[in-house]
Amino acid sequence: MPLFEKCIFPAINELVKEGGKFEGYLPIIQGDNAGPHEDAKFKNYVNKECEEKGWLWEPQGPQMPHMNVLDLAVFPAMSRRHSHLCRAKNGMKVLKEDDIWDCAQTVWEELPSSKIANAFVHAKRIAEKIVASKGDNGFLAGIKGKLSAGVRNDFMETDFGNKRRDGIKMEFERENKNDCDNASSSSLNNASSSLNESILNLNTAFEEDV
Repeated sequence: MPLFEKCIFPAINELVKEGGKFEGYLPIIQGDNAGPHEDAKFKNYVNKECEEKGWLWEPQGPQMPHMNVLDLAVFPAMSRRHSHLCRAKNGMKVLKEDDIWDCAQTVWEELPSSKIANAFVHAKRIAEKIVASKGDNGFLAGIKGKLSAGVRNDFMETDFGNKRRDGIKMEFERENKNDCDNASSSSLNNASSSLNESILNLNTAFEEDV
């Protein structure tokens, strides 16, 4: 909880507050629904904070790491880069704790925003597969089972995220504060969908798209 209280929520607030880089945007925070994160005190805290700030807290289904952008793409991408950097520094020998941390920090700082953008598109397409399978995850099973969703075929990487190869732009219409306060859950869901598809989010990468 201190991580959210002292780091994550204040950082998000700096981005979306008046005068912030993403002023007026609606933060949608995806909880991973992991057992330790279902602690009543933690859940009460994040729900209360999000409600007071007008943000959305949207937990994913339990036991569904393929629907979590971090588990789906960010962590795998960082893990590969981290292993490569550690080997470059010290061969096959185990690094000291501080060196391991420094490598992790370097990997995070150098992770391209396009990888994060691709991951949001990828997660959306995985969600579509789940819906088409009526909640089942059979599409992951067997020889033909895979997480691939053709993201790189449809999107090209840029210095500031990515863009569709077909040139189609999906505009995100930012609502004013009063509109946001009065928005229905339906309009918020539509805004979330547009935000994910047009990659105006802030997070990662999947093995296929690294």
